[in-house]
Amino acid sequence: SFPYPEAVLNQSVMDGEVIEFSKRWFDTDDIVFHPGGTLVRYPRIDERGEVMGGGHAEPDDLHIANFSLLPPTADRHYHQLFFWFYMEDVVPEQGPTRFWPTEVTADGLVSNYDNVEQAGPTPVGDRFEEGLPAGSLVIFTSATIHGRNAYMLKTGQRYIIKHAWGRADHTFEGQGTYVPGMGNPQLNELVRSLTPREREYFHYPPAGDPYYTDATLE
Repeated sequence: SFPYPEAVLNQSVMDGEVIEFSKRWFDTDDIVFHPGGTLVRYPRIDERGEVMGGGHAEPDDLHIANFSLLPPTADRHYHQLFFWFYMEDVVPEQGPTRFWPTEVTADGLVSNYDNVEQAGPTPVGDRFEEGLPAGSLVIFTSATIHGRNAYMLKTGQRYIIKHAWGRADHTFEGQGTYVPGMGNPQLNELVRSLTPREREYFHYPPAGDPYYTDATLE
């Protein structure tokens, strides 16, 4: 998870196109980074040497990533943005995540957490679960319905780096925290490379804040 041991992965968070896209999506320059991480899938082989799970996706494994204290809303400004970078080629047999075109309506969605009907995001089209070449980018929101898929090969891996962004004034949103990593040398290296304005993406006080003195800046 973020911060990563490799500096190049930490620097990838500052992708200019991702940041500008997020600002346009949220209609504000005041955005913040939410903790990212990696998604890695490996083969699961049983004692007979066969792929575990029979090579089938769980049909009810559909969910959203609503890391918010608020219920899902149709207002996109309340949807965090997720960016998944495919670091390696992913073929259909490597369990690519299933995505559905989604809209938030008053219709019910069966939650795989409590198995009850609730108002919220609803699929409005055919699912996408294709393999993608290395270098691909998938962008979706915290209200997008998606689900796991089975890894059907006996070798290889599926490796994805994920970033998430949201509005800075939405303090009720977020996933976990990286504040305990303040003493992390990799995080410190990244922060030192940023301008005062860029540090605000990581929840640092804005330039001109009284916190900044000759002593605290040393």
